[in-house]
Amino acid sequence: MLRRAGRVTAGVAPALLVAGLGLPALGALVFLAVLATGMACWVFGSDARTNRVSRVLLAWRGDPGCLGGASTAAPASPVPRPRRRPWLPHV
Repeated sequence: MLRRAGRVTAGVAPALLVAGLGLPALGALVFLAVLATGMACWVFGSDARTNRVSRVLLAWRGDPGCLGGASTAAPASPVPRPRRRPWLPHV
């Protein structure tokens, strides 16, 4: 009986906490939930974004090999040329 009461209390506690904080907290919670859902739909809407997010999450978990290979890395920067100083004679 005590276990069941503990489970019920654990399930009701977050709802009471949000209710105690008031309507603005509930509105912020709903806004964040809608924002997270929209972001997830935006990522899942494109195969390229889905692949990139999954590779980043795998690397975050400790699998750096997923970022190598066929990834679209930024092109190498060009080799800098020495500056020409107009006040010095050209040699």
